[in-house]
Amino acid sequence: GLRLYMARPRNALSSQDILVATRASRFAEFGEPVLVDEVSDFELAQAEPSPSADGRTLLVATRLEGDVNLRVYYSVRDSITAPWGALHPPPGPFFSDADEDEGAISPDGCEVLVNRNGVSSLLYYEPL
Repeated sequence: GLRLYMARPRNALSSQDILVATRASRFAEFGEPVLVDEVSDFELAQAEPSPSADGRTLLVATRLEGDVNLRVYYSVRDSITAPWGALHPPPGPFFSDADEDEGAISPDGCEVLVNRNGVSSLLYYEPL
């Protein structure tokens, strides 16, 4: 891919900055990573970015106001060059009392894999 998302430790509280590095072609080197401002909040814990195959959906483990545990939220954008939108909880009955520390989206966008306290949970969605 042309974009590489990563998390860099921010402090001793396990918070991470969400960064992205880009390159011009598959064989070029990645440039210096830059902060993804739209999904970064220095007051809240966040970690483990996971983009969709088309680059238009991003999962982020974070602790928004009112959350006791880390939760996997998502952000969408209209194109791979557009800014990310606000973070939203996944649709449907999703949250549990467990920490959700990372997620991944299947290439077709119909499955979301979430790690909850070391146990993986698979969610299914209908294609649009």
